[in-house]
Amino acid sequence: MMRLVAIPVGVLGCGVLLFACVSCGLLGAFLQSLHVLTGETVVAEIIMSPIQTDQQGDYIDIEFTPYIYQSALSEIFSPADPEAIQNLGQPQSYRVYGDTVGIEGPFIKLHDFLLFVNYSNIYKLTLIEGEYRLPENSDAGEGTEIMVNGGYDAAWWDFNSNETSHPYDKIVSRFTFEGAREPGFRGTGKRKYQIVATFDTLTWNLVGNIAG
Repeated sequence: MMRLVAIPVGVLGCGVLLFACVSCGLLGAFLQSLHVLTGETVVAEIIMSPIQTDQQGDYIDIEFTPYIYQSALSEIFSPADPEAIQNLGQPQSYRVYGDTVGIEGPFIKLHDFLLFVNYSNIYKLTLIEGEYRLPENSDAGEGTEIMVNGGYDAAWWDFNSNETSHPYDKIVSRFTFEGAREPGFRGTGKRKYQIVATFDTLTWNLVGNIAG
């Protein structure tokens, strides 16, 4: 005959509490991992006008608004340029020669374990670039290069040359120059984009069209 074993209420309560704590911990770790891998930080906004043409060739007028100059941690390596701080959140208009617009800059990818404990990658938008990429513009030559946010200052180049040395190697997974390009369009109206920092790069997100 089977004998029933009495489990003290206190022990049962501790077991339930332990199970709940472990479950919450695992759920929290899952949600943090999901945030790190899929989260996006808006760092700038671009409003793009249609492709136009003058005697120099095709060009695109853009309005560039930097939302974030650079992460707080990067201040250690590259103090913020006063002019860039003044322009934070202020629209800046540029004429970019080319049929495609790119924006890029140095991107310091931290080791994953630092990202999972809520540190952020380090980046800086430094270059707006126009390129001729459409087949009909294959012989158009070079497009426009516009430095923003103080450009590639010496502190970033110095960090780039020391990324594999101690103590940088303990926190940095890689140092690259990241960015993406968006082709222009013909017609009317404008297009609004956000430049976002993801888990490992900088990219464009189309927000929507603006009637012209």
